[in-house]
Amino acid sequence: MELAVDIMRNKGIPAASLRLRVFRPFPAEELSRLLPSGAKLLVFDRNYAFGTGGAVLLSEAKAALFDRKDDIKVTGQVMGLGGEDFPAHYLAQKACEMMEVLK
Repeated sequence: MELAVDIMRNKGIPAASLRLRVFRPFPAEELSRLLPSGAKLLVFDRNYAFGTGGAVLLSEAKAALFDRKDDIKVTGQVMGLGGEDFPAHYLAQKACEMMEVLK
């Protein structure tokens, strides 16, 4: 993911990477504190929660930011099911596509 962020920065896109170290308890306060007003959060999930309409990490991130009164936009995509890895340029391309959706 860090290589994908570097590719995006080289294109002039302000980007950063957050890596979740602990899922439970979900670090909601830390996530909210790290994101500035007007941020776009792109969540790449390696799991899918059947019956919930989405991925677990995306659902938790949205719930953590629900009470924020500013304009943080959140979207996500399920990728890498079964442990499949993707090249950095593919992740950067997907991130750019996701950012277009959030405009």
